[in-house]
Amino acid sequence: MVLSSEESRRLSFLKSALDSLLYKEEIYWRQRARTKWLKAGDRNTKFFHKHASFRKKVNTIKFLKTEDGSVVNTQEGIVNLITDYFQNLFSTQGSDVNAASAIFSCLNSGLEDSDVSFLDQDFTPEEVRKAVFQISGDKAVGLDGFNAYFYQKNWSVLGSGLTKAILDCLNHGADFSSINSSLIVLIPKKQRAHSLKDFRPISLCTTLYKIISKILANRLKVVLDKIVSPNQSAFISGRIIFDNILLANEVVHAINNRKNGKVGWAALKLDMSKAFDRVEWDFLQSLMYHFNFPVKFVSNIMKCLTTATISFSVNGEVCGKVFPTRGLRQGDPLSPYLFILCSEGLSALLHHSQCQGVLKGVAISRTAPSLTHLLFADDSLLFCMATPSSCEALNLALHTYSQASGQLINFDKSSILFSPNTQANVRDMFMHTFRLVDKPFISKYLGLPQCFSRAKYQSFAFLKDKVLSVLQSWNHKWFSKAGKEILVKAVLQVIPSYAMACFRIPTKICKELESMVSKFWWGSSPNRPSIHWKKWSMICQSKFVGGHNPSFSWRSIIWGRDLLKRGLCWKVGNGQTINTINDRWLPNCTLRDSDLIAAPPSPSLSYFISPSGAWDLNKLQGHFPAFIIDHILDIPIAGHTCPDVLIWGKTNSGIFNVNSAYHLALSPRDIPSTSSPLGNKRFWSKIWFSSIPAKVKHCVWRILLNSIPVASNLYHRRIIPAPFCPLCHATPETLRLLINKCYVFSFASSGWILSLPILKQQVYVMCNGLQSGPLSYKINTDAALDPNRKKHSLGVVVTDAQDQVVAGVIAPLTGTVPPDVAEAKALLLALEWAQSVHLPVDIVESDCKGLVDKVNGSFSNYSVLSDFVTRIRHLLSVSPTCTLHFVPREFNKLAHNCARAGLGLDGEYCWNGCLPSWLS
Repeated sequence: MVLSSEESRRLSFLKSALDSLLYKEEIYWRQRARTKWLKAGDRNTKFFHKHASFRKKVNTIKFLKTEDGSVVNTQEGIVNLITDYFQNLFSTQGSDVNAASAIFSCLNSGLEDSDVSFLDQDFTPEEVRKAVFQISGDKAVGLDGFNAYFYQKNWSVLGSGLTKAILDCLNHGADFSSINSSLIVLIPKKQRAHSLKDFRPISLCTTLYKIISKILANRLKVVLDKIVSPNQSAFISGRIIFDNILLANEVVHAINNRKNGKVGWAALKLDMSKAFDRVEWDFLQSLMYHFNFPVKFVSNIMKCLTTATISFSVNGEVCGKVFPTRGLRQGDPLSPYLFILCSEGLSALLHHSQCQGVLKGVAISRTAPSLTHLLFADDSLLFCMATPSSCEALNLALHTYSQASGQLINFDKSSILFSPNTQANVRDMFMHTFRLVDKPFISKYLGLPQCFSRAKYQSFAFLKDKVLSVLQSWNHKWFSKAGKEILVKAVLQVIPSYAMACFRIPTKICKELESMVSKFWWGSSPNRPSIHWKKWSMICQSKFVGGHNPSFSWRSIIWGRDLLKRGLCWKVGNGQTINTINDRWLPNCTLRDSDLIAAPPSPSLSYFISPSGAWDLNKLQGHFPAFIIDHILDIPIAGHTCPDVLIWGKTNSGIFNVNSAYHLALSPRDIPSTSSPLGNKRFWSKIWFSSIPAKVKHCVWRILLNSIPVASNLYHRRIIPAPFCPLCHATPETLRLLINKCYVFSFASSGWILSLPILKQQVYVMCNGLQSGPLSYKINTDAALDPNRKKHSLGVVVTDAQDQVVAGVIAPLTGTVPPDVAEAKALLLALEWAQSVHLPVDIVESDCKGLVDKVNGSFSNYSVLSDFVTRIRHLLSVSPTCTLHFVPREFNKLAHNCARAGLGLDGEYCWNGCLPSWLS
């Protein structure tokens, strides 16, 4: 049926309206489901709806038990019980002044003057904007009903007024109590939660308050590492949870194996009851003043605490109101940093006791440091020699800390571990002093096993149970292959990756996990198995290539160290540190003695680098064959002033990540030689990075790997009796026949192509050009590449205030470099040339937006590009009035043409005056 033009427009409008409604429906149910891991894939409204319904069922409180055992099952009774419980929990018991003084006497002197000045300076609009865009846009909303994405999306409209209001609160003391209201949602800690102690209170703060709190937290975390002891690993930049896990595992292993010696060792795991909710504000305020925090900064933090009001969401109803006088809200961006400040009091007491000699820590070897405690937020693990003095010192430190901070240790849930050589009377003394129940020591610390037997399978069986639990909650029919890919990568693979960051998981566990995930991927179920068209090991490939009795953690570290060595590579700077033959500096390949024409006179790679900081082609040709020289010339050099740096060679940034290490571990042990081909990486990249729906990519992938259920494939797997086409019943149905000759397939594909909407080209319109001031100039830069001739060229054009060309530089160079590095070299050439001729430049323009953003932002890593960015920033800083801007390519044609022209030149070309005729 042929539609009229009016009907076609109407049909297009209705399709667009339907897509919009379906998208909004998906967003609604996704927000209700609170599923954070799904970032891409297909529309999954049905899955979100099921997940939201399940969450509502789980979070519904049908009844609660009071402390005397009676049951409350009415909505009003439940609300009253919750309100009374939290009113009591958030009511101050007072901080003991003497105990607090004892802690302060053990603390260090506090912040330096520069840090105090940093905290005391006025907050800026940029800090407000940064905080707004740092907050997750789709977090659960508070009583205001607006999430952060609302402010991010409408920043151009709301930004100015919002910034003014926030800065008025922070810089001028304006009252913000009206936006400091929280809604507590009770999340059950276990399946059958009947007591209020079984729920975790999560505070949903208003977004406006979270912006204020996030700004303060951003400043606070900059200085925390200077006052928080290294025993605390939570929320401090440069410290990670795995440090604690590995250290704890080594010490526990040493304690379990200490069978000789007169003095035993002990490890005490503490359980802090409602740790965040019991922090006394007076103690926290005094602690900040002791650390020399400026008055205005402390005042802002205390206003965040003291002006808060709390309501509760109970079975979908907002009810109750509590005015807290102590405690930190879980969900407030400030709370984690304030808590580790508070916990520094415990660290100080333990360090002081150790220095006084009354508390002796555990040293696992003669040269190892003595360790007394490991902290991760409210998770505390203490170590000591099992002696009476250590027992008394620990007890005194814990009592003093509790009296000052308000913390309450739940000894019923705490546990202790003794080494086998610990005397019975000493064990009894510890158990009696800390009122501990005789029970096994913790099997896990921070979520990972601590005590390993010879059979590691049982220690990691919990990973299999977790994956199985997740799979049982999903119905594979809800998802397409693209949706399943997201689930596998974002959920199933994450479950074991946490453990894999510390330990080498037993092979049997890995195979069982692989089997479970593979069955989900191909749609198998216990009642109805499906065909696995490809081996799981093939699917898991990169998309671009279609001691004496050592501890288990130490053996895992050794394995990881060997893998790390395989991935390390030298980034070439001045070449003085690198040995040409023995060190790995050629990316993706290794150099052998047989590859050399002649041995260089100097083992240092600096022999092949010219004084100008470029490769010396004549020297290279005298010692290397042509195919290796091509590889060498592809390596950009940041400059002869930059040192050589050992980096992770499997990522562009030079920074290690688990993804690249995983693919390296799967790859063959031998490193490719200099003549190894690149394979099909470019081909697969075009497929996986194309702008088509994810499910279409997966369909193309299956077609290319011949994993489609055509008759010949089904016959080969003995599923059907004959391989013939089900339409003509004459010829075997193969994938090639289906695509090339099947009239049904041809008709369907042509219809799909005709249904594609007309592509619209976005045109950048520049309304007002950047105006240069008098006696100043503007520079435009660009780069051009010619991979076939192993050449790249840089173009620089200088124009005056009237946009007339006054000078320029064209610099052809040998070698193939990444486009962003070539653009950076052009920009660096322009700035160095302008500085050498004392040219007053106000504006520099480049059409490489990524490079401009990196220079103007905080980009920094171990790549060669980062070195260029650092040098560019330095040159820009020499002239404070000079600014770097992005400009679209259509407004950068002169520099672009110059760079292209340089590919045909043999040497550098400079001119003064108007543009040469052969360039125009």
